[in-house]
Amino acid sequence: TVVYGVVAHAGGHVAVHSAPAQGTRVAILLPRRERVAVLPTAEPRPAFAQGTRLLVVEDSEAIRRVVVRILGRAGFEVTEASDGVDALSKVAVQQRAFDLVLTDLNMPRMGGFELAERLANVLPEAQVVFMTGFSEELADVSRRAPQWPCMTKPFTPAQLLALVREQLDRVAVRAS
Repeated sequence: TVVYGVVAHAGGHVAVHSAPAQGTRVAILLPRRERVAVLPTAEPRPAFAQGTRLLVVEDSEAIRRVVVRILGRAGFEVTEASDGVDALSKVAVQQRAFDLVLTDLNMPRMGGFELAERLANVLPEAQVVFMTGFSEELADVSRRAPQWPCMTKPFTPAQLLALVREQLDRVAVRAS
C-alpha cells in the first residue's frame, strides 16, 4: 500500500507479475523528469527535541526504521515497538514516560486503538498520533478517537516532523 501510494503520487504505475514456482516480479514505472529536484536544506534541530521521548509502534519493519531514523535525526530520543503488545512491554520497563506515541492502526496482536486506550490509563499525559495506509481507517479514527490525529501513509519527513511538533506544542501549551 505504501509503495503504491508513493508511486501513484509521483504519477507512476506499479505492475506485479506472479507465476507459481517462478516467483514474483514487481515493476515500478515512474515518469521521466527533465529537471533534477533540489532538496531543501536540513532544518535546524528544534530545541524541544532534545530529551523528548517518542515511542514509534509499527509492524512494518521498513516503515518503522524510516520513521525512527527521521525522528532520531531531528534530535528526538526514539524507542521502537513492533505492535501494541511490544509497546506496552517497553512502556512497563522505561523509567520515564513517553511524550508522544506514534502508532499504526492495523497491527497483529494489538492494534493502535486498543494500544491508545491502554496507554491512556498508564501514560495519561502522553499524546498519541495514529498512522495508517488505509483511507477507510481515517473515518474510523475521527469517529472513535477524535482527540488523536491520524497521518496517512505515505507521508514526507517534513509532514511527520510538523505533526510531531504540533502535538508536542499542544502538550507544552496545556502544561504552562
